Amino acid sequence: MIRREVFYMKKEILLSNLKKAGDLFYALTGLWTLVIDIEDKKLIEVPYNHLNGCFCKKITSLTGIETNFDHMYKTCEMSFNVNHQIIYKCPFGLCNIIVPIINDGHLVAALQAGPYLDEKPEDILKKDIMPIYSLTKNDYYKLFRELKSYPKGDINQLIVFSEALRVIGKAEWDECTAVIEQKTEFSSNIVCSNLITSIIRFVDKNYADNIKLNDAAKYAYVNPSHLSRVFNKEMNCNFRTYLNHIRIDKAKSLMEKGDLSLVEIANQVGFTDQSYFNKVFKQMTNLTPHQYKKKAIHTMANSQK
Repeated sequence: MIRREVFYMKKEILLSNLKKAGDLFYALTGLWTLVIDIEDKKLIEVPYNHLNGCFCKKITSLTGIETNFDHMYKTCEMSFNVNHQIIYKCPFGLCNIIVPIINDGHLVAALQAGPYLDEKPEDILKKDIMPIYSLTKNDYYKLFRELKSYPKGDINQLIVFSEALRVIGKAEWDECTAVIEQKTEFSSNIVCSNLITSIIRFVDKNYADNIKLNDAAKYAYVNPSHLSRVFNKEMNCNFRTYLNHIRIDKAKSLMEKGDLSLVEIANQVGFTDQSYFNKVFKQMTNLTPHQYKKKAIHTMANSQK
């Protein structure tokens, strides 16, 4: 099973587990919860469909000014950079919690909970909303009633909630990691033959060279057609696809160091054709090599601040 297949299986289990954890957290605290799939920009709501009644939507309905959740994704990146949960205020002055879920140095998902009021509704309206939006008296009272319905308390209580959410997130990630390790270990012991194990080692040692299926077959002293059939059956992909996955993973690691040009990286991982490297990279990551390297350098720079 290739690393990216394992990653997606792991993420699918994680998101499902986080949804169950969100249900429990909401029942205990009354705080709305979101499970955030970072890569696919998807939100799983607890309770279901609560975003349609969130404060952002109330503001939009009264003012006609569109709002979005960009601030939430930016805060996810911020929590990733500090590798810790964050308590933050949305643009309307409402407190929220973000807990990052990190795997191998990458932000995979996040848990968000809120809103929570640490100030009186009238103070939030006066300080954070009325200076920005023109509200009628009727609009003011609608928003006031909405704010009064949210959980409220002091910041110390919110800190306790944030720590609880962090513990939940870590526990769910550790659990799904253990499940996947059991599945992949079973797969390795039962499915992968000695032949394919030797081919995987061959690729790992020689991915930077111009190797092909025939070269792997010669290494294992088998017929190329036979190797192709066995490889497809046991790995659920052909030899070329597996080789490209390994090369792209190695390329991503080199990009994150930020020392080499894209041409040098492509050559070091076995791609002699730059355009083909760009094509394969985009297919497997949904980003061009330039976009991925730029993002990786930016993340590394932020982590060093």
